[in-house]
Amino acid sequence: MHRRVLVSLMLLPLLIVVAIWQIDVKTDISAFFMKGDSPQTTLIASHMQTGELSRRYLLSINAIEPGEKPVEFTEALRSELAKIEGVDRVWGEGLSEDEIHQIIAFYLPYRYQLYSLTPGVDVPMAFSDSVLAGRANAAKQGLLSPESQWMKSILAQDPMFLISNWLGRFYGSGAKQSPYASLVIETVPAGLDTAHQLPIRQQIEATFHRINQTHGNRYALAMTGVPLFAMAVQKQVKADVMLVSTISMVAMIVLFVFLFRSLLALLSVSLILVASATVATIITSIVFGQIHALTLALGSTLIGICVDYPIHIMV
Repeated sequence: MHRRVLVSLMLLPLLIVVAIWQIDVKTDISAFFMKGDSPQTTLIASHMQTGELSRRYLLSINAIEPGEKPVEFTEALRSELAKIEGVDRVWGEGLSEDEIHQIIAFYLPYRYQLYSLTPGVDVPMAFSDSVLAGRANAAKQGLLSPESQWMKSILAQDPMFLISNWLGRFYGSGAKQSPYASLVIETVPAGLDTAHQLPIRQQIEATFHRINQTHGNRYALAMTGVPLFAMAVQKQVKADVMLVSTISMVAMIVLFVFLFRSLLALLSVSLILVASATVATIITSIVFGQIHALTLALGSTLIGICVDYPIHIMV
């Protein structure tokens, strides 16, 4: 066997080892986002990839049986989801008492500006007998409730209790009567960081199923969010790479079996293709620092072109 052939065969395993060690395959969808040619567009692209909205899951909880209200179940689930590693915070469509107190304390100085969205209609009626009686009754109910101390502090700043015009929005009971409930989960890793988002998703699903079992499996879960789309794209990219590569290799093997009827010819061409693909992968990884899985998939489609050169030599 020619000396150059022996050297090539000895170098090929070394090239493959270097390629495996050097290659950093990227499968997320961040490569498809614009990079931006100005500070503004760059900032927008950055927020789309790593901003708060990109790091959130939206969970919808549905009561399977008619008449079920998932309020208690949602609160139990919310408490357990907050313990998952990688989860920054969890909240629902309702607000806790502490959150309501903080919001009202912050907006109370602006009660006049927030009194109405249609001041031309509501302000003239603000001191009518019926409206005054309604606010007086609301203040009375608040003073007789367990929140009396908190109500006193509000009335000390707002004797006319104008804040009551929008205070009731925080205590709406519509969500408690609905067979649906929703939760928002904000994670620490970026939404496109599928390596860290996948364990979080698995823990979310496992936590839901565990708590659902304690409640008789009466609820169903649906999820959406950027992390889920990123994981779906990654899975599809990997499947496409495998499919295209498999079809290309099978087509080449069939070609050689029917045309050349020689396993030696097949082996010779295969070694050339493997060496070429390995060198191209190493160079791409060195120049760009990483290589996207779609690049590998598109490169696999070029097997039919690359195989022409050794065929020309053989014939």
